[in-house]
Amino acid sequence: MELVTVDEMRALDRRATEEFGLPVELLMEQAGYQVARVVVDLLAGRPAPPAANGLSRSAGPVAVVAGPGNNGGDGLVAARYLHQWGLPVRVFLAAEPGALRGAPAANLDRLARLGIPVRPVPEPAAARRLGALRAELAGAALIVDALLGTGARAPLSPRLAAAVRAVNEAGRPVLAVDLPSGLDADTGRPADPCVRADVTVTLCRPKLGMWLEPGAGLCGAVALAPIPIPEEAVVAERVRARLLTAEEVARFLPPRPRGGHKGTFGHVLVVAGATGYAGAAALASLGALRGGAGLVTLACPRRVAEALMGRFPEVMVRPCPGEDFFVAEAAGEVAGLAAAADVLVVGPGLGRRRETAAFLGQVLSRLDKPLVLDADGLNLLDLEFVAGYAGPAVLTPHPGEMARLLGISVEAVQGDRPGAVRAACARAAGTGVGVARACVLKGARTLVADPAGRLWVNPTGSDALATAGTGDVLAGLVGALLAQGAEPVPAA
Repeated sequence: MELVTVDEMRALDRRATEEFGLPVELLMEQAGYQVARVVVDLLAGRPAPPAANGLSRSAGPVAVVAGPGNNGGDGLVAARYLHQWGLPVRVFLAAEPGALRGAPAANLDRLARLGIPVRPVPEPAAARRLGALRAELAGAALIVDALLGTGARAPLSPRLAAAVRAVNEAGRPVLAVDLPSGLDADTGRPADPCVRADVTVTLCRPKLGMWLEPGAGLCGAVALAPIPIPEEAVVAERVRARLLTAEEVARFLPPRPRGGHKGTFGHVLVVAGATGYAGAAALASLGALRGGAGLVTLACPRRVAEALMGRFPEVMVRPCPGEDFFVAEAAGEVAGLAAAADVLVVGPGLGRRRETAAFLGQVLSRLDKPLVLDADGLNLLDLEFVAGYAGPAVLTPHPGEMARLLGISVEAVQGDRPGAVRAACARAAGTGVGVARACVLKGARTLVADPAGRLWVNPTGSDALATAGTGDVLAGLVGALLAQGAEPVPAA
């Protein structure tokens, strides 16, 4: 499923109007109708979407809190439909009526013609009137947040911020139109304040930031509502981000022929471990086995080999020069082991010693096998080295490792995760033509990017994965898929 950015959504709107002759008023009419339909389903107890089950419901009006732009216009249309369907509606406008232009102004006028009063959201200085607004919102059956759309950027104006706080403090179920007001549609980062929605009705296509934390947690259950933007416009725009689904991932998996044998499914060489980090080497090796690799060899320093020998009989453990960590003298032996393998998984538990960095540079400079670079492999090397690697490569950093690779702070990485993973993958590809790269940014809502800037969002997982060792298992699993014939992006 495509996930759109702010610029892509603007381009889709523009294509719909300029290329397909669909006026803004028609798109707004359909958007408001779809929002009103979901409101009715929720109030009637029908699950729309299913994850919204359990919303507390009570008698009372629907409160629509609208802003001055097209998102507010969508809310005004929804209010009109709800009124025409016999539901009590209260409308609050966080702008002066004269500030509305175009389609929003026309829909405000239609409410006036129907006798539906529209009350102003007071300025923050009017404490008593703000208290009255909060009281009215607290008596609503449901609040529709139509304050800000995809183009909004922090900080919010004082009046809009007061409206958002009033919505959040009302203690009533909230349905957001397109995305919660104050949420950055590209990065998933919230303004202060930002609406906390129970349900978000997103229009045409989900927005990228809705599927990135903390934005995903602020959207509640998500319902995708169609509006008449043609599929041809979406195809022409070449949207670059996708939400992964089970069906799509199933198509990525390499085939497992019934007559296959251990040679059919590839040989993974795991280069990992130092004294004190034998577990990382073991977990990466077991991840490769569980991922379906036919053979797994673990190259590790001697003491690590002694600790693991016989513990996992399926793994072929090969002790290498270096008692407690890899040293440069091990490069020739590991390169020889790599010659017999199909894929290398490099990095878990290596440590960060200069001797190990020299060893790693010598080994990889001789090879062109598919490579998974993880953990200390990412700390010992840089993106320019990876750009010069002769074979396909998958990088699997967590935010701290990504920050080091890009030379920025962890906060900057987390503030724009899509931008960070795209930048890292582009730099890891360098100017190479035809050399495959993929970069994974681990964390809540893991991201995968390719050098062209295409992005995939993994919506699965939980905080159960927030424990030491899961990244090592992931590196082995990706290596196993590469060994079975998957390309870097599908494997990642």
